[in-house]
Amino acid sequence: MAPFPLRARALAALAAAALSLTSCSLVGSGGSSENSWDVVLVTHDSFALPKQVIARFEQQSGFHLVVHAAGDGGTLTNKLVLTQGNPTGDVAFGVDNTFASRALDADVFATSDVPLPPGAEQYVVPGDDGRLAPIDNGNVCVNIDTGWFADHHVAPPRSLDDLVEPAYDGLIAVPGATTSSTGLAFLLATVGKYGDGWSSW
Repeated sequence: MAPFPLRARALAALAAAALSLTSCSLVGSGGSSENSWDVVLVTHDSFALPKQVIARFEQQSGFHLVVHAAGDGGTLTNKLVLTQGNPTGDVAFGVDNTFASRALDADVFATSDVPLPPGAEQYVVPGDDGRLAPIDNGNVCVNIDTGWFADHHVAPPRSLDDLVEPAYDGLIAVPGATTSSTGLAFLLATVGKYGDGWSSW
């Protein structure tokens, strides 16, 4: 079931207030809000919205924003799938393209008529029909402690090939691909580079 009309207007106002934040309304019949004037945003743990944006949303919509953090991108998506029939929120933020198919296949989201900003169409997930909205584009990078490498007189790695050299054994930590969008993106990067040989890499 799509959000109530008034709640749908509030979600659109939230999107307008945040400028780049567009809503993905959760499908389900369960009541997710703590009270009738709450709009519950389910998102990933590292999500942060400026206080002035929240204040502007609440002033314009008349709703109170409640933010529920639900783990990393993969964990968030899994929780949305598991609670599809009785969602824990009204709108979700943080499902990226690496986990999008899981949410779409489970029919987690209702369609939205929130317009996309110019140029965003190129980032729409293939096969989506308006349930997810692209809001950002970025790269997954390996962070290096340059001071450690300098102190130990070891040249920093410069490629995926370098990471499997003996000099770097035990020096990299990557989040798990099943729960972390960053971890899955890193895994997909290795598949993109090495093809069928990724697992031996």
